[in-house]
Amino acid sequence: MEVSAVLGIIGAAVALWSLQGAISEQRLASQSESEARAADRVDRAWALVAEAKEPGIGNIGLSQALETLHRADQNLRALNLQGAYLVDLRLPGADLTDADFSPACMPIIHGQDRSEDLDCDASRTTFEGANLAGVIFFGADLSRADLLGVDLSGAELAFADLSGARNWNPEQIAAAETICATTLPDGIVSYCDCPDRAPLDHREPHWLTALRQCIASPSLGF
Repeated sequence: MEVSAVLGIIGAAVALWSLQGAISEQRLASQSESEARAADRVDRAWALVAEAKEPGIGNIGLSQALETLHRADQNLRALNLQGAYLVDLRLPGADLTDADFSPACMPIIHGQDRSEDLDCDASRTTFEGANLAGVIFFGADLSRADLLGVDLSGAELAFADLSGARNWNPEQIAAAETICATTLPDGIVSYCDCPDRAPLDHREPHWLTALRQCIASPSLGF
């Protein structure tokens, strides 16, 4: 083989090696930039959470900040967001053990009727030991949530879905402020505080009426 041909092959190999090296460096730089952006999003999310001190103040984007932290697998246990206003919150599967959201507002904003498009998705969330006293869970999806040791006293549960909730007890639910068209953990829909909305053949569960005075309805007789 002629020397020129060998040199040509060598030159092509060097060019290919250089090209592969440049591609690898570009990929590493892109990966580092992506990781830096992700870290920056997490830092800004924590900063926003830290600023949420009073109801209605520092709450713009707070729900999105919490979702960012949840997606980044950040530790949300013992989170203190007393009185925060949280709209369109979606934290399915989050661990909020020992968190304090009292009396946070997590409303549904599509009106007064339940819809499948719930603005507060806390399904499968671990609330173990959390203080949720006075929290507005109007229309919220709390299905399959872990309610072990949770304080729900004074909570707004109208139109909320607690079906399949785990580690709950009747006293927790009965301590809520409002139970209206609320799907209880055992799957029964309760109209305890709004009997006018109940079907004609509706009966409240005995465990609830034994702990809570439901509004009487002449037509329903409970």
